[in-house]
Amino acid sequence: MRFKIDLLLNKDEILKDKNRIFISLFKTILLESDEQTYHELYDKGKTERKDFTFSINMPKCKFNRETISIPEKKISLFFSAADLKLGIAFYNAFIRAKGKVIKYKDLELKIVNIALHKEVVFTTNSTVFRTSSPIVIREHNKDTNKDWYYDLSTEEGYKLFIESLKNQVLLDLPGSEYDLNEFKVEVISNKTVKVKHYGIEVLSNLATFKVTAKPYILSYMLNAGVGSFKSAGFGMLTVV
Repeated sequence: MRFKIDLLLNKDEILKDKNRIFISLFKTILLESDEQTYHELYDKGKTERKDFTFSINMPKCKFNRETISIPEKKISLFFSAADLKLGIAFYNAFIRAKGKVIKYKDLELKIVNIALHKEVVFTTNSTVFRTSSPIVIREHNKDTNKDWYYDLSTEEGYKLFIESLKNQVLLDLPGSEYDLNEFKVEVISNKTVKVKHYGIEVLSNLATFKVTAKPYILSYMLNAGVGSFKSAGFGMLTVV
């Protein structure tokens, strides 16, 4: 399930560490609309992977050292969830919050429009995806509690990405083991970017890649997103 939310801002500049603004927005509207879903996702100590992703579009924006200038004071937020129930919970939360002003520190965001996107139906075993928010390839060391981030263009980064993606599919699509034998990813292009995320510069990847897989796996990837930190605004895909 995918939909677009149009937001108006009270100022023409936001923090470069922007994704946390929208995570706060999600928490605020969910708490008012669907407490059960809010607690399932965001209660203290909840560390399970959240099966949704999002990206944002900021017209004519300019990236500064610590801020982003948005002269038109408009942002479009694109939300996607593989779990229909979860997608409906977020969609209803935005519908109920339409016209309201949500505050984050001195920033005010007004929800002015919500539009459902038509479902993409896959009929073949391959497609080309492009990232609409960058992919994070992360390796976490449990012993040291340190994270390492990788370039998709490198052999190690590619290997970790494929392993992570297969594990994600196996976890969310039980019974897909056999079909993953035919799973292939061909990177067409990639550009690494550093994104500020909760005060840390995270290496991430803006990529275009071809995926060969069963249609239901392609559909899952499109709606769920890929890589680490999906629910924090990374790894959202569109079909080229």
